[in-house]
Amino acid sequence: MTLLAVAGCAQPEDNRPEITQLQIQESLDSRGVATLTWQSDEEAMAVVDYGVDSSDVSFSLYYAVEKYRKDHHFQLLQVPDSSFYYRIRHHYPDGSRQSTRYRRFEEPAVNSPDSGLHILVINLGEESGDAIYVKTPGGAELLFDTGTRSGANLVLSVLGSRGVEKIDHFIGTHDHADHIGGFQTLVAGLPVSNFIMPDHSERDYYFSRAAAEVRSSGGGVFEVSRGHSSTTEDFLRWDEDLSVEVWSAGAGDDFPSITYEGSRINNDSPLMKLSYRDFSICLGGDSENEVHQAYVNDISGLDAEVDVYKASHHGRSDSSDRPFLERIDPQTVLISTVDNGSCAGLFQCATLPVFHAVQADVFRTDCASPELNRLSPNTKKNAHIHCFSDGVYYVVKNK
Repeated sequence: MTLLAVAGCAQPEDNRPEITQLQIQESLDSRGVATLTWQSDEEAMAVVDYGVDSSDVSFSLYYAVEKYRKDHHFQLLQVPDSSFYYRIRHHYPDGSRQSTRYRRFEEPAVNSPDSGLHILVINLGEESGDAIYVKTPGGAELLFDTGTRSGANLVLSVLGSRGVEKIDHFIGTHDHADHIGGFQTLVAGLPVSNFIMPDHSERDYYFSRAAAEVRSSGGGVFEVSRGHSSTTEDFLRWDEDLSVEVWSAGAGDDFPSITYEGSRINNDSPLMKLSYRDFSICLGGDSENEVHQAYVNDISGLDAEVDVYKASHHGRSDSSDRPFLERIDPQTVLISTVDNGSCAGLFQCATLPVFHAVQADVFRTDCASPELNRLSPNTKKNAHIHCFSDGVYYVVKNK
């Protein structure tokens, strides 16, 4: 075990004086997994950033048990194959931040086992849309949306490179081309066993054709409703170690004041929480603020806190209201979007301060760096975003 006194070197994003002395214990556990242990003077949300060198940091590790604490013990998941550098960041409840300088982990470490929950937000390039691949701890393979028809070709390529040969459960969030327009392309390349859609059949352009395609190959078609869960519905029992709760689905007609058909379709999107041991993530398709306010903020007794929020509607202001974010209190926000470099495209940079106000790190497929999203949000840094959790810790990789 190595005990380090790390001299502080404030990063540009920090707004507190640098951490001048932080006692960090570096060690390897019995498997050879790199471990860091330290204590902060105040309760802080801690993050460990690491990578092959201090200019190529693409791993950010979080603790999934408590957001703010003084005692920190981190096992570094999925470390680079070669020696690596790391820094520690502290985010405090008052909105201030500070960090250490990058240091080299002195002892050779091994990769931790990768059994757990995998979530891949696929970068669709200049295409608008969503495509999110999930592999459960037990090996079930899910896909939320496909992107457009041309985007689905990229999805097939990405999944093929990961060795994916079938989709056990496909979740079509709502009937918009940038989310399910590519289903016919997808199913031509990958068999889909089960098709899940929100319980609203009136707005239907893509869903009926997708459902017919799955039925013709012997698959199942299911409609998900608000209040469904993996304990009540067999078609949501994706894995014995994964809990699924549906907070909303098919809510497009629940708000008579909304006359814009696009918003009504968006609000059909299932808003759900997936939990694996201590880790949880919220996914919501393109659901907008009305859904979040009606079915999350106003329900007493709902355990709405999550570690990760896959931002609804590409992180736009109509789906990123502050009360909802305070209610779910995420450490990390993942956004599938595309921007023209001015923060005035599909993604709206004006929402970044709202995410940062709840102390969340932001990773976007078009700017997949939490530091750049604070300092230079219109910088292009396209990447797939991979989130992996062993149920206690979770790591976000932006490569």
